[in-house]
Amino acid sequence: MKSKLFRKATLGVCAIASASIWMQLARISFAQVPAPPVRPNPAPPIVPNPAATNRVTHAYGYAAATLAEATILRDSPENELNPPKFYLDIWIAVEERQLFTLRRP
Repeated sequence: MKSKLFRKATLGVCAIASASIWMQLARISFAQVPAPPVRPNPAPPIVPNPAATNRVTHAYGYAAATLAEATILRDSPENELNPPKFYLDIWIAVEERQLFTLRRP
């Protein structure tokens, strides 16, 4: 009788121990990994503006062509008494934004 009771107790303890081992393995295997710390992106480097040159780059080509056309219209003889207003608007916009520097040779 003692041997049957001992055997049942031993099997019960082994079953409990086995279950707890499996629970520990499950906890270790499926544990949530903490997220890595969030680091802010570094600020982009500050690039200085290039020096003003005589050349008009492609990006400002349209503005330069419009300004040249307005200058021709302004200097034409039929507009001596009544110069077009949009020339002044373009000139002010170019000067305020400092798109490029106009230089005469």
